[in-house]
Formats: sequence, C-alpha cells, structure tokens
Amino acid sequence: MRAAFHSAAFKEKTDAFAKTVAAAAAGRAEDSAVAAFWHADKKPEELRAALLRAAFKTACHDGAQGSAGYLLAHYPQHLNITEIKKSAVTAITQGHDALALMLAEKIAGATERKDAARALEIISAEAFEKGGVSLTKNLLSLLPQTDSTYLYRTALGDKPANLLQVIAHCKTQQNLAQKDLDQTFVIAVKNKNMSMAQALLASGADADGCRKAALRHMAAWQEQDTAALKKFLPVLIAAGADPFMAQDVFAAPYHALIQDAALKTQNHHTQKLQAVIGQEMSIAHLRTAKMPDGMNGLHYAAKHRLLSAVSFSGLTAADLQSTQKNGATLVQIIEQSGALPVLLQPAKWQGQKDILQHFVSGLSIKTQEKTDLAALLHEVDILTLRNRARGLRLKPKGF
Repeated sequence: MRAAFHSAAFKEKTDAFAKTVAAAAAGRAEDSAVAAFWHADKKPEELRAALLRAAFKTACHDGAQGSAGYLLAHYPQHLNITEIKKSAVTAITQGHDALALMLAEKIAGATERKDAARALEIISAEAFEKGGVSLTKNLLSLLPQTDSTYLYRTALGDKPANLLQVIAHCKTQQNLAQKDLDQTFVIAVKNKNMSMAQALLASGADADGCRKAALRHMAAWQEQDTAALKKFLPVLIAAGADPFMAQDVFAAPYHALIQDAALKTQNHHTQKLQAVIGQEMSIAHLRTAKMPDGMNGLHYAAKHRLLSAVSFSGLTAADLQSTQKNGATLVQIIEQSGALPVLLQPAKWQGQKDILQHFVSGLSIKTQEKTDLAALLHEVDILTLRNRARGLRLKPKGF
C-alpha cells in the first residue's frame, strides 16, 4: 500500500483529483464532481488521505488559493497543522504570500492545538526571510507572543523592509533583545548589506557585539571590495567598533583610515562628555556625571576609550565594580572597548598598585592569563619610587 503512494499510478490519480478540485473551487464544476471522483475510485481511506495531502501540497506550490481553500473546507480531517504549515512554507518559497497568509490564519484559528503556536513561528521565520513586508506585518499580528528571536532571518534573506517591520513591532512589544540586534547586524555585514547594517545600528545594534565578529567579517573581504570597505569602515568605527582590533585585522593601506575615523569619533564623544562635566575630566567629575542616554560618565568614558587621557588618581575598587544597565562592570566595559593595551601601561597606575590588582582581577580569565601582573606591579612600584625620590630632592639655595 505504501509503495503505491509514490507510483506513477498514484501521481496520475493525484493530478486528476487536483484538476477536479480546481474546477470545483473555481465554479467550473459542482462539488458533486469531487464526490463522483471518490465514488468511481473507491480507494481505501488511507490512500484517500494521502491523495488529499498530495493535491493540497500541489495547490499550495502552484499558488492555487481557491483549490487550497476548498480542500481545507471539505477535508479538514486529513489536513492537520503539520500539513498546513509545510504547505504555507512552500507557498512563501514560491512567492504566494496571500495564500501563505490564508494558511497561517487557518492555523491561528486552531487555538486549542498546542502545536499551532510553534507552526506559526516557523511560518513567520520563513516569511521574514523570503516573504513580502505585507505578509510580515500580518503574521506579526497573528502571533500570540512575538520576540526578536527570528530577526536575523530578515538579514539572511536581505529583506530590509521586513527588518524594519520586525524591529518596530518588537519595540512596541518592548521585547527587542540586544543579542538579536547584534547577531542580525553581523549577518548583514557578512552579506555586505550596508543599508541594512546601518538601519540596525540606528536601532541600537552594537558595532562590537558578538565578540567583534563584524570587524572580522569585513576584514575577510578587504581585498575584494575596497570601495565598499573605505565607505563603511569609518561608519563602523564611529558606531563604536574597536579601532585597536581593526588595526590588527586590516592591512596597512587601511590603517590611516582607521586612525582618522577613531580620532574623529573620540573627539566627538569627548565634546559630548565635556558638555556635561566641563573641560576638566577627572575621576570625581566622571563618577557623578549623568549622560543624556542615562549612562554614568565614567562608564561612558570607558566605552568610548576616553580614559587614556584621564588620570586614575582617585579611582576606587567600587568604581571598578560599578555596573551599567546591562550589568557590565567598569572593568568589563574597558575590556570590551579594546583599550586595554593603553590602560595597562604602568604609568597609568602610579600610586595605585592596590587598585590595579582589583582591576586585573575583574578582567576575563583569558585576559588575566595573558597579563603578566607581577611584572606590571613591579613596573608600577619602580615608577612610584622614582617619583617619591624626585619629591625628596633638596632644592638649590636661593629658591
């Protein structure tokens, strides 16, 4: 019996049945024509169900919405959630968005079924990647609960309109996750979709998110698409990408571009910070400052690599462990920014040996293993002693 489902005879019966259904659905034949088909054929019920599913699949592949609707109305017992979901995905792949929406609405009506919500999620993910913006908008309204988990599918399919629709919906629902924005941003950069990447940055994606993967992906195509890189690399640096890492992963011809973009970005954030605290940037001023975006001044300076120009005098262990909204400590923000090569210079920690130990202990285990703390502390001791010795020297007579 099972082998017959895949035989040439079964295919012939499927085609004949599909034509009969299409004629009835289009009003070219009465419903009795379908009943007559069954009466003449008299196949076992199992084969009849297989025939129905095959005809339904064909109708959805071809975009025959009338035929698909007819089968759903007359034979719901043979077309379960799984069959409808598979056919909806097929319809999206073939570009039949209206049919896909009709099938999704059918599933959404089956609220008593536990698998209906999951089926809608699968259909929506496919629509975000391959469907039109109207389908995306309608599916978002059908989902009982939506988050940004499938946002990355819009980048996989290069669908900027769908991307903006999903972001807007998730913002309304207040469940737009940072990790989903960052993951989608990396995919957009990997696919060289700069307009989509910029839209994600404008929506809050972190240029350094996902362990700085965006820079690595850009570096991989630096020899093939120089014009696009020279246009977008400064945008990425301005958005907060790590210029120190960029120097490492990009070839020498790009270094001047990176340095110029980093300097302009640093000057921009310095001006924003000084507009709040004034010209003097000290730990005390930064600690109490509140930036317009709600970030603490000390954290803001760390995130944008401005601490290299700030004396660490007055820095405390409490400062190092203070956190921002996402739970990251000051030490973690500094490490993420890529500024460690500058901030781990002994001169930055003169007279602050104990605080330096707190700083290093807050770094990731991997970074701690790469840091020679004993040598660093020794250098700090030497510099501190030298400065004290200079202060004890007797002034010449006459002064």
